[in-house]
Amino acid sequence: MFEQITEEQILLRLALAIIVGLLVGFDSWYRRRNASIRIYCVVAVTSTMTMMLISNEAGSHPDAFSRVLAGLITGFGFLGGGIIMRQSDTHQLFGLTTAATIWGCGLIGACIGAGQYSIALQATVVMMLVLYVNFDKLMQRLGINRPVSY
Repeated sequence: MFEQITEEQILLRLALAIIVGLLVGFDSWYRRRNASIRIYCVVAVTSTMTMMLISNEAGSHPDAFSRVLAGLITGFGFLGGGIIMRQSDTHQLFGLTTAATIWGCGLIGACIGAGQYSIALQATVVMMLVLYVNFDKLMQRLGINRPVSY
């Protein structure tokens, strides 16, 4: 699992992380969400960088890999938690999708940093489909209405 990463692999992984950050961040920017494209790029790049660092430095400590990954996941949750807001009069929550996409973008970056390109590519495709499909309109077309909330 642990390997010495070449300069070419470092550049490839960082470039892929930027591309993922741009793709996912574009949706947020286009829909005028709370997070900018830069946030997604930074999250993807730093998680990629972290996983490459631990791959190079962990050596004979395989449990270090899981501890670093757990720390990354916690950090993504903390960052996403800062984006979630509640409207005081209606108690509606805003920013949940943005928080979830930051979390997901970070994990895709972690996959790239760990050299798991297939997982990263497939997760990016699925995430983009989820972000671009308007499920409310899809449900209406299928004749499924949302229950009334009280």
